Amino acid sequence: MIAHPYTSVTDLVALAASKHNVSSSNQGSSEYFLNTFSYYTLINGYQKALENPTGSEYFSDGFTIENLSLFQLNESLLASNILWLILSVEKKFKTLLQNEIAKRFGIQHTEYLSSKLYNDHGKLRKSGVLKKLRAVATGYYDLKANSKFKNDHPSKSIIKYREEGNVPPWILVNELMLGESIKWFDIMDSTSRRNIVSNFNINISDPEKSIEFFSMALDLMRQFRNGLAHGDVINKISSSTELSWIHINELFSESVISKSEFTIQGIGKSDLFGLFMVLSVLAPEMHQVYFRNDFNSRIDSFNQLFASNSSITRRLLNMPDDFERRIDEMLRVPGV
Repeated sequence: MIAHPYTSVTDLVALAASKHNVSSSNQGSSEYFLNTFSYYTLINGYQKALENPTGSEYFSDGFTIENLSLFQLNESLLASNILWLILSVEKKFKTLLQNEIAKRFGIQHTEYLSSKLYNDHGKLRKSGVLKKLRAVATGYYDLKANSKFKNDHPSKSIIKYREEGNVPPWILVNELMLGESIKWFDIMDSTSRRNIVSNFNINISDPEKSIEFFSMALDLMRQFRNGLAHGDVINKISSSTELSWIHINELFSESVISKSEFTIQGIGKSDLFGLFMVLSVLAPEMHQVYFRNDFNSRIDSFNQLFASNSSITRRLLNMPDDFERRIDEMLRVPGV
Protein backbone atom coordinates (compact mmCIF):
# COMPACT_ATOMS: atom_id res chain seq x y z
CA MET A 1 0.00 0.00 0.00
CA ILE A 2 1.31 3.44 -0.97
CA ALA A 3 1.62 5.67 2.11
CA HIS A 4 1.05 8.93 0.24
CA PRO A 5 -0.84 8.28 -3.01
CA TYR A 6 -1.40 10.93 -5.67
CA THR A 7 -4.49 13.05 -5.07
CA SER A 8 -6.11 15.07 -7.83
CA VAL A 9 -6.58 18.83 -7.41
CA THR A 10 -10.34 18.33 -7.32
CA ASP A 11 -10.00 15.88 -4.42
CA LEU A 12 -7.51 18.18 -2.65
CA VAL A 13 -10.17 20.90 -2.49
CA ALA A 14 -12.46 18.45 -0.69
CA LEU A 15 -9.61 17.20 1.52
CA ALA A 16 -8.74 20.73 2.63
CA ALA A 17 -12.33 21.17 3.83
CA SER A 18 -12.80 17.78 5.49
CA LYS A 19 -9.40 17.38 7.12
CA HIS A 20 -8.34 20.98 7.77
CA ASN A 21 -11.52 23.10 7.85
CA VAL A 22 -10.26 25.20 4.92
CA SER A 23 -13.23 25.87 2.69
CA SER A 24 -13.55 26.81 -0.97
CA SER A 25 -15.23 29.97 -2.22
CA ASN A 26 -15.40 28.55 -5.70
CA GLN A 27 -14.32 25.15 -7.02
CA GLY A 28 -12.73 26.61 -10.15
CA SER A 29 -10.73 29.29 -8.35
CA SER A 30 -9.65 26.85 -5.64
CA GLU A 31 -8.29 24.42 -8.23
CA TYR A 32 -6.53 27.30 -9.99
CA PHE A 33 -4.82 28.40 -6.77
CA LEU A 34 -3.81 24.86 -5.81
CA ASN A 35 -2.23 24.46 -9.24
CA THR A 36 -0.43 27.79 -8.72
CA PHE A 37 0.81 27.58 -5.13
CA SER A 38 0.42 23.86 -4.26
CA TYR A 39 -1.54 22.21 -1.47
CA TYR A 40 1.63 21.67 0.55
CA THR A 41 2.46 25.38 0.57
CA LEU A 42 -1.01 26.60 1.50
CA ILE A 43 -2.16 23.92 3.94
CA ASN A 44 1.03 22.45 5.40
CA GLY A 45 2.81 25.81 5.22
CA TYR A 46 0.24 27.72 7.27
CA GLN A 47 -1.26 24.91 9.34
CA LYS A 48 0.92 25.29 12.44
CA ALA A 49 0.27 29.03 12.62
CA LEU A 50 -3.50 28.79 12.19
CA GLU A 51 -4.60 25.42 13.62
CA ASN A 52 -6.99 25.41 16.57
CA PRO A 53 -6.55 23.58 18.86
CA THR A 54 -2.78 23.20 18.59
CA GLY A 55 -1.75 19.89 17.04
CA SER A 56 -5.19 19.22 15.55
CA GLU A 57 -4.30 20.08 11.92
CA TYR A 58 -7.69 21.83 11.98
CA PHE A 59 -7.70 25.51 10.94
CA SER A 60 -9.77 28.05 12.84
CA ASP A 61 -13.07 28.94 11.17
CA GLY A 62 -13.10 31.40 8.29
CA PHE A 63 -10.10 30.34 6.21
CA THR A 64 -10.47 29.53 2.53
CA ILE A 65 -8.13 28.31 -0.16
CA GLU A 66 -8.66 31.68 -1.83
CA ASN A 67 -7.63 33.93 1.08
CA LEU A 68 -4.67 31.70 1.95
CA SER A 69 -3.61 31.92 -1.70
CA LEU A 70 -3.82 35.71 -1.74
CA PHE A 71 -1.79 35.79 1.45
CA GLN A 72 0.82 33.55 -0.20
CA LEU A 73 0.90 35.91 -3.20
CA ASN A 74 1.54 38.90 -0.94
CA GLU A 75 4.03 36.92 1.13
CA SER A 76 5.98 36.10 -2.04
CA LEU A 77 6.22 39.82 -2.81
CA LEU A 78 7.36 40.53 0.75
CA ALA A 79 9.92 37.72 0.52
CA SER A 80 11.29 39.25 -2.70
CA ASN A 81 11.82 42.59 -0.98
CA ILE A 82 13.41 41.00 2.09
CA LEU A 83 15.75 39.13 -0.26
CA TRP A 84 16.53 42.42 -2.02
CA LEU A 85 17.47 43.99 1.32
CA ILE A 86 19.64 41.00 2.22
CA LEU A 87 21.42 41.27 -1.13
CA SER A 88 22.17 44.95 -0.46
CA VAL A 89 24.10 43.88 2.66
CA GLU A 90 25.80 41.02 0.82
CA LYS A 91 26.99 43.30 -1.99
CA LYS A 92 28.37 45.86 0.45
CA PHE A 93 30.09 43.16 2.51
CA LYS A 94 31.71 41.53 -0.52
CA THR A 95 32.87 44.90 -1.85
CA LEU A 96 34.50 45.75 1.48
CA LEU A 97 36.02 42.25 1.70
CA GLN A 98 37.69 42.41 -1.72
CA ASN A 99 38.95 45.95 -1.11
CA GLU A 100 40.44 45.04 2.27
CA ILE A 101 42.23 42.01 0.84
CA ALA A 102 43.64 43.98 -2.09
CA LYS A 103 44.85 46.86 0.11
CA ARG A 104 46.44 44.73 2.83
CA PHE A 105 47.47 41.48 1.14
CA GLY A 106 47.95 42.35 -2.54
CA ILE A 107 46.23 41.37 -5.77
CA GLN A 108 48.13 38.18 -6.68
CA HIS A 109 46.18 35.11 -5.58
CA THR A 110 49.44 33.31 -4.76
CA GLU A 111 50.09 36.10 -2.23
CA TYR A 112 46.73 37.06 -0.74
CA LEU A 113 45.80 33.38 -0.22
CA SER A 114 49.01 32.65 1.69
CA SER A 115 48.32 30.70 4.87
CA LYS A 116 50.57 32.96 6.98
CA LEU A 117 48.12 35.84 6.57
CA TYR A 118 45.22 34.05 8.26
CA ASN A 119 44.20 32.42 11.54
CA ASP A 120 42.06 29.49 12.63
CA HIS A 121 38.71 30.70 13.97
CA GLY A 122 37.29 28.42 16.66
CA LYS A 123 36.47 25.13 14.93
CA LEU A 124 36.95 26.74 11.53
CA ARG A 125 40.34 25.77 10.14
CA LYS A 126 42.07 28.21 7.80
CA SER A 127 43.57 25.33 5.82
CA GLY A 128 40.16 24.13 4.69
CA VAL A 129 38.90 27.61 3.85
CA LEU A 130 42.03 28.52 1.88
CA LYS A 131 42.01 25.20 0.04
CA LYS A 132 38.51 25.96 -1.23
CA LEU A 133 39.42 29.54 -2.15
CA ARG A 134 42.47 28.39 -4.10
CA ALA A 135 40.34 25.79 -5.86
CA VAL A 136 37.84 28.44 -6.96
CA ALA A 137 40.70 30.71 -8.08
CA THR A 138 42.62 28.08 -10.09
CA GLY A 139 40.17 25.27 -10.81
CA TYR A 140 42.46 22.84 -8.98
CA TYR A 141 42.68 21.58 -5.41
CA ASP A 142 46.34 20.80 -6.08
CA LEU A 143 47.80 22.26 -9.25
CA LYS A 144 51.04 20.26 -9.03
CA ALA A 145 49.19 16.97 -8.63
CA ASN A 146 46.72 17.98 -11.36
CA SER A 147 43.87 17.44 -8.88
CA LYS A 148 40.94 19.30 -10.41
CA PHE A 149 38.19 21.05 -8.42
CA LYS A 150 35.19 18.79 -9.09
CA ASN A 151 32.53 21.43 -8.37
CA ASP A 152 34.12 23.97 -10.67
CA HIS A 153 31.52 26.12 -12.47
CA PRO A 154 33.62 29.09 -13.51
CA SER A 155 32.22 32.28 -14.98
CA LYS A 156 33.61 33.69 -18.21
CA SER A 157 35.30 36.37 -16.16
CA ILE A 158 37.33 34.04 -13.93
CA ILE A 159 38.25 31.81 -16.89
CA LYS A 160 39.78 34.88 -18.54
CA TYR A 161 41.84 35.72 -15.46
CA ARG A 162 42.93 32.10 -14.95
CA GLU A 163 44.26 32.10 -18.50
CA GLU A 164 46.20 35.28 -17.73
CA GLY A 165 47.77 33.59 -14.69
CA ASN A 166 46.23 35.55 -11.80
CA VAL A 167 42.78 36.00 -10.23
CA PRO A 168 42.64 39.28 -8.26
CA PRO A 169 40.48 39.39 -5.12
CA TRP A 170 37.65 41.42 -6.70
CA ILE A 171 37.20 38.65 -9.26
CA LEU A 172 37.47 35.79 -6.76
CA VAL A 173 35.01 37.31 -4.27
CA ASN A 174 32.36 37.61 -6.98
CA GLU A 175 32.65 33.86 -7.62
CA LEU A 176 31.96 32.96 -3.99
CA MET A 177 28.73 32.09 -2.26
CA LEU A 178 27.93 34.23 0.78
CA GLY A 179 28.84 31.41 3.17
CA GLU A 180 32.30 31.10 1.63
CA SER A 181 32.83 34.86 1.91
CA ILE A 182 31.82 34.76 5.60
CA LYS A 183 34.34 31.99 6.28
CA TRP A 184 37.05 34.04 4.56
CA PHE A 185 36.15 37.00 6.77
CA ASP A 186 36.24 34.81 9.88
CA ILE A 187 39.83 33.64 9.31
CA MET A 188 41.15 37.16 8.67
CA ASP A 189 43.17 38.93 11.35
CA SER A 190 41.52 41.29 13.81
CA THR A 191 42.71 44.41 12.01
CA SER A 192 41.09 43.45 8.71
CA ARG A 193 37.87 42.37 10.36
CA ARG A 194 37.68 45.65 12.30
CA ASN A 195 38.29 47.62 9.11
CA ILE A 196 35.39 45.90 7.39
CA VAL A 197 32.99 46.08 10.33
CA SER A 198 33.72 49.80 10.87
CA ASN A 199 31.84 50.51 7.64
CA PHE A 200 28.57 49.31 9.19
CA ASN A 201 26.50 51.18 11.76
CA ILE A 202 27.04 48.71 14.63
CA ASN A 203 26.72 50.73 17.83
CA ILE A 204 28.44 48.29 20.20
CA SER A 205 31.10 49.77 22.46
CA ASP A 206 33.58 46.87 22.29
CA PRO A 207 35.05 46.47 18.75
CA GLU A 208 35.57 42.73 19.27
CA LYS A 209 31.92 42.30 20.24
CA SER A 210 30.97 44.24 17.11
CA ILE A 211 32.91 41.68 15.07
CA GLU A 212 31.19 38.82 16.93
CA PHE A 213 27.76 40.29 16.20
CA PHE A 214 28.64 40.96 12.55
CA SER A 215 29.73 37.37 11.92
CA MET A 216 26.66 35.91 13.64
CA ALA A 217 24.37 38.37 11.89
CA LEU A 218 25.80 37.52 8.46
CA ASP A 219 25.26 33.80 9.01
CA LEU A 220 21.67 34.29 10.21
CA MET A 221 21.09 36.45 7.15
CA ARG A 222 22.66 33.79 4.90
CA GLN A 223 20.30 31.09 6.16
CA PHE A 224 17.23 33.27 5.57
CA ARG A 225 18.60 34.18 2.15
CA ASN A 226 18.71 30.51 1.21
CA GLY A 227 15.21 29.80 2.52
CA LEU A 228 13.68 32.81 0.78
CA ALA A 229 15.47 32.04 -2.49
CA HIS A 230 14.04 28.50 -2.43
CA GLY A 231 10.51 29.85 -1.94
CA ASP A 232 10.01 28.49 1.58
CA VAL A 233 6.99 29.77 3.52
CA ILE A 234 8.35 32.57 5.73
CA ASN A 235 7.10 31.13 9.04
CA LYS A 236 8.99 27.90 8.28
CA ILE A 237 12.37 29.64 7.96
CA SER A 238 14.68 29.97 10.94
CA SER A 239 18.41 30.07 11.54
CA SER A 240 20.56 27.56 13.40
CA THR A 241 22.78 30.52 14.31
CA GLU A 242 21.30 32.48 17.21
CA LEU A 243 21.91 36.12 18.05
CA SER A 244 23.21 36.98 21.53
CA TRP A 245 21.61 39.25 24.13
CA ILE A 246 25.06 40.70 24.89
CA HIS A 247 24.93 42.39 21.48
CA ILE A 248 21.18 42.96 21.13
CA ASN A 249 21.00 44.76 24.47
CA GLU A 250 23.37 47.46 23.20
CA LEU A 251 21.80 47.78 19.78
CA PHE A 252 18.08 48.03 20.59
CA SER A 253 15.87 49.72 23.14
CA GLU A 254 13.40 47.96 25.43
CA SER A 255 10.57 49.18 23.18
CA VAL A 256 11.95 47.05 20.32
CA ILE A 257 12.88 43.92 22.26
CA SER A 258 12.97 43.21 26.00
CA LYS A 259 15.36 40.89 27.79
CA SER A 260 12.59 38.47 28.80
CA GLU A 261 11.19 38.35 25.27
CA PHE A 262 14.62 37.56 23.87
CA THR A 263 16.10 35.27 26.52
CA ILE A 264 12.96 33.47 27.74
CA GLN A 265 10.52 33.54 24.83
CA GLY A 266 13.26 33.36 22.20
CA ILE A 267 11.83 36.25 20.16
CA GLY A 268 14.47 37.65 17.83
CA LYS A 269 17.09 34.96 18.43
CA SER A 270 16.82 33.14 15.11
CA ASP A 271 13.47 34.08 13.58
CA LEU A 272 12.16 36.63 11.07
CA PHE A 273 12.11 39.35 13.73
CA GLY A 274 15.79 38.62 14.39
CA LEU A 275 16.46 39.00 10.67
CA PHE A 276 14.76 42.41 10.71
CA MET A 277 16.95 43.46 13.65
CA VAL A 278 20.04 42.40 11.70
CA LEU A 279 18.94 44.21 8.54
CA SER A 280 18.11 47.38 10.47
CA VAL A 281 21.75 47.47 11.59
CA LEU A 282 23.54 46.30 8.44
CA ALA A 283 21.45 47.40 5.45
CA PRO A 284 22.23 50.75 3.74
CA GLU A 285 19.95 53.49 5.05
CA MET A 286 18.23 54.37 1.77
CA HIS A 287 17.46 50.71 1.17
CA GLN A 288 15.84 50.61 4.60
CA VAL A 289 13.63 53.60 3.78
CA TYR A 290 12.38 51.96 0.59
CA PHE A 291 11.83 48.64 2.32
CA ARG A 292 9.96 50.17 5.28
CA ASN A 293 7.47 51.89 2.99
CA ASP A 294 6.86 48.69 1.04
CA PHE A 295 6.64 46.62 4.23
CA ASN A 296 3.93 48.84 5.71
CA SER A 297 1.93 48.65 2.49
CA ARG A 298 2.33 44.89 2.35
CA ILE A 299 1.15 44.43 5.95
CA ASP A 300 -1.94 46.55 5.19
CA SER A 301 -2.70 44.16 2.32
CA PHE A 302 -2.29 41.16 4.62
CA ASN A 303 -4.63 42.59 7.23
CA GLN A 304 -7.31 43.43 4.65
CA LEU A 305 -7.45 39.76 3.68
CA PHE A 306 -8.47 38.84 7.20
CA ALA A 307 -10.86 41.68 8.11
CA SER A 308 -8.08 43.83 9.62
CA ASN A 309 -7.21 41.08 12.10
CA SER A 310 -3.50 41.78 12.57
CA SER A 311 -3.11 38.83 14.94
CA ILE A 312 -3.59 36.44 12.00
CA THR A 313 -0.88 38.23 10.02
CA ARG A 314 1.39 38.09 13.07
CA ARG A 315 0.93 34.33 13.43
CA LEU A 316 1.37 33.67 9.71
CA LEU A 317 4.68 35.58 9.70
CA ASN A 318 5.73 34.25 13.13
CA MET A 319 6.19 37.74 14.54
CA PRO A 320 5.83 39.19 18.07
CA ASP A 321 2.95 41.37 19.30
CA ASP A 322 2.98 44.93 18.01
CA PHE A 323 5.54 43.95 15.38
CA GLU A 324 4.58 46.75 12.97
CA ARG A 325 5.49 49.48 15.45
CA ARG A 326 8.70 47.71 16.46
CA ILE A 327 9.89 47.29 12.88
CA ASP A 328 8.92 50.85 12.00
CA GLU A 329 11.06 52.02 14.93
CA MET A 330 13.99 49.85 13.88
CA LEU A 331 13.92 50.99 10.26
CA ARG A 332 13.36 54.67 10.99
CA VAL A 333 16.30 56.49 9.40
CA PRO A 334 17.06 59.86 11.06
CA GLY A 335 16.19 62.84 8.87
CA VAL A 336 14.23 60.80 6.32
